[in-house]
Order: sequence, then C-alpha cells, then structure tokens
Amino acid sequence: MQSGEILTIADLPKAGLSRWTAARKSTVIRAVMFGLISTDEAIGRYELTHDEFQEWLRSYADYGRDGLKMTHKKP
Repeated sequence: MQSGEILTIADLPKAGLSRWTAARKSTVIRAVMFGLISTDEAIGRYELTHDEFQEWLRSYADYGRDGLKMTHKKP
C-alpha cells in the first residue's frame, strides 16, 4: 500500500498468520486507528491477546513502524 491510498478490508492481512512482519502489524493498527475494524475485531480475527495488541499500539506510537520489528530494541 502506498502513502495516500485508502485502506480497505482487502488490504488487511489474511487471518491465521503465523508470521507477523512490521508492515502487516502496521496495516492492522492503521485499520483500527481509522475505524475500518474495531480493536475487538482485530484481536479476534488475528487471534491476538489484548495485551499483545496493546503492545503493538505502544510500540507504533513510540517508534512508528520500526517499533513493530521483532529486532527492535527499546532504549
């Protein structure tokens, strides 16, 4: 997805993923932030815990997409 494009349900990662990239996490976060899906829908669709999703949100808020990388270290 390019900057400025409208995010749609078709852009969301498929349910049942076993590997989460920073780009996929970012897409789900933006979908929730912009009201495309609710937090509960994201948690249910992707079989996440509430705490796990909240950590994604914190990392995204603090460091942007780079904060969602598995290798990212917080100072």
